[in-house]
Amino acid sequence: MKSLRSAALLSIAFLASATAHSTRKSLNFGPRHPTARYVTEPQLTSTLVASHDPLDVAKSFLSAYTTSEYYIREDSYTDRNTGVTHVYARQKVDGLEVADGDINLNIRDGRVLSYGDSFYRGAAPASFDKRPSSSHATHCADMATEKMALSGGDRQMVFAELSHTPDELYTQNCARPLAAVQEAFTANANGDSHDPRRAALYFMIAAHADAATDGSGYNNANFMTPPDGQNGRCRMYIWNTASPYRDGDLEAGIVIHELTHGLSTRLTGGPANSGCLGWGESGGMGEGWGDFLATTIRSTKQYKDFPMGSWAANEINGIRNYVYSTNITVNPSTYKTLDKPGYWGVHAIGEVWAEILWVVSQRMIAKHGYSNTLFPPQPLEDGTVPIGDFYRPQIMGKPLVPKHGNTLMTQLVISGMKLQPCRPSFFDARDAIIQADELLTGGENFCELWAGFASRGVGTDASLRGGTPWGGGVHADGFKLPAKCKSE
Repeated sequence: MKSLRSAALLSIAFLASATAHSTRKSLNFGPRHPTARYVTEPQLTSTLVASHDPLDVAKSFLSAYTTSEYYIREDSYTDRNTGVTHVYARQKVDGLEVADGDINLNIRDGRVLSYGDSFYRGAAPASFDKRPSSSHATHCADMATEKMALSGGDRQMVFAELSHTPDELYTQNCARPLAAVQEAFTANANGDSHDPRRAALYFMIAAHADAATDGSGYNNANFMTPPDGQNGRCRMYIWNTASPYRDGDLEAGIVIHELTHGLSTRLTGGPANSGCLGWGESGGMGEGWGDFLATTIRSTKQYKDFPMGSWAANEINGIRNYVYSTNITVNPSTYKTLDKPGYWGVHAIGEVWAEILWVVSQRMIAKHGYSNTLFPPQPLEDGTVPIGDFYRPQIMGKPLVPKHGNTLMTQLVISGMKLQPCRPSFFDARDAIIQADELLTGGENFCELWAGFASRGVGTDASLRGGTPWGGGVHADGFKLPAKCKSE
């Protein structure tokens, strides 16, 4: 269950066109399915408590939940602190994988605590011949194959091929592989510039480590995140915004932001699936987590507002629309802000998510205090973890709980990444953080968390009408709290 799959593979996919698509997108395939959902209070768990083996629980749940063929992915794992096992199931049709057909199950003590589901439930595809039909396809005959589901279109089978360049991951989808000379999709190359300039059939071995003082561009940074087990690449550029030029490597916030892409991308949807944070709210939160952790790590006990990239950009307010602040007159971002012009891109969406998390975290600090270090003590030789001033005294059989507000909030955000589904929405990520608190502390911060989210429009009555996979739709702020919190 701990081993990870990592391979560039030729796959078969459902697509709406027989030729290559003309729209750039990430490896986060296709629009989010109309049936996709994240459930934090499953109704089927009561029938599963007899079994305490997580994989048996997962199989029992899935057999009652779906009639579709599937397999349990090898990157499923158990969190050693919380005891939650994260199981990832991939849908299959006619023996082939559905590339964006995912169910993630979060299991502890023989119960499914929550799950995300994007299994395809549309019309069956047209039949096809799996044998090579031309000479250039012969070498692919023994490779793994995969299907991808999109709503609409004529459900023709096409090739979906993943390739690497030094900077990015690409996938191209077409009925004739050699015809895809103008098509490429970018997968998790998180930066300000994504569009490929060459043909999709452009193969290079992925580079790794950090490219400091990269001379191939200016005023930017990016991080390429392949599946776990493969080397990512962080590129830091020179900024020509001052004289002499400034090196982005010397701005801690930029470095932390980029490295956080590797964290959030591999925790969301499982280590072997790096295509869950491609665009829309999902891609925006990928950017927002980077800003939030960069701001949290740089913060001190004495509160102050924080810009992003201010030194590198030579701008006092940094490179975002607003500095991060608990003062709504300084940073007025709410969920509804996503409707404004200029907030369709992932970086702008991410600003809103980071601001929301920053506001929530300050409530946690007000309740639990502030720690000068975000790093827990190292385990002793016997494997035990010293409590010190970082963790609360541990209760037998319970997970270790960070003692202070900033360390606890950081843990909840990271744990939420593990719980949430592939391609999460703001609401999914919010619910995952709140459930992470339930699993870690027994829910003692339930109302503080809800109050923080609701103060920026992500309360129980927040809504999205006519949402699109690129972040469109009409966003409505919601400031209401759960009934439990109103009575306290």
